[in-house]
Amino acid sequence: MAFENSPTLDDPSQEKPSSLADWLAINRRKIYIALFAFLIIWSMIILVLFLTRPVSTADQHGGIDGTILTKNLDPVSAEILINNEVIQNYDDGYFFVPDLPPGEYIMKVSSSEGTLESTVVIVTGQVNELGRLIIE
Repeated sequence: MAFENSPTLDDPSQEKPSSLADWLAINRRKIYIALFAFLIIWSMIILVLFLTRPVSTADQHGGIDGTILTKNLDPVSAEILINNEVIQNYDDGYFFVPDLPPGEYIMKVSSSEGTLESTVVIVTGQVNELGRLIIE
């Protein structure tokens, strides 16, 4: 047979390494192959875990922003009601509402200058820029 003369683990004629350095020198190629296989396997595990991670809620929601102005185009402080949640805008009239589930909402704006009601559509992963909202 072809393997009759090959050394075995129990072969007394096979020289045993006398130190760790000798063993490493003899088995260097096997060690490199084992390390390479280890890195490939862990890289694949990490890749699978990353690709199968749950999608964050920020990716599943959208938002709206805009500026509330008077009919004279002056910014006005207002109370914004969306989905029964009150949002206050900034002094410059700007408002931003993040993290809204997709769907259609009635947005009600009220201030000392008047009121405004509008339908707003939220799309997943997008901010609906409403622009200037004139309140009368």
